[in-house]
Amino acid sequence: MRLDVLYPDALQALEILSERYNLFLITARSNQQNTCWQLSQLNIFRYFCKAIVVKSKGNAGLNKYNAISTLPIFAVIGDTETDFALSEYAQCLFYPLNNGFRSLDYWKQRKQKSCQNMEEVVLLMNEIEFNFR
Repeated sequence: MRLDVLYPDALQALEILSERYNLFLITARSNQQNTCWQLSQLNIFRYFCKAIVVKSKGNAGLNKYNAISTLPIFAVIGDTETDFALSEYAQCLFYPLNNGFRSLDYWKQRKQKSCQNMEEVVLLMNEIEFNFR
């Protein structure tokens, strides 16, 4: 996880989203202790109701789903195929980012409209929220 960095606009997006929603962080890693240390170094725990680390071995998307299946999840924001798989298992909205592990073309091939940054995710979530009012 040493290579993990926050998106440039992540803190601002987390601030906005955490004021509106209960946020959960779910990640698949091989070393839970190192993951928790890095998350504390990134100083982002305060935005999440809960942070969950699951094993990365096997079906990581299913591992993530099993860990959150009882939580009130309506959307997943992510940049990997395991995040996409989680959204499919949970049958919820998915907001893929194309400037992380996967590219714009990767998400297009999977018929997913992806976002270039977290600001786009926040704007899309605002549209969804507005349409449900």
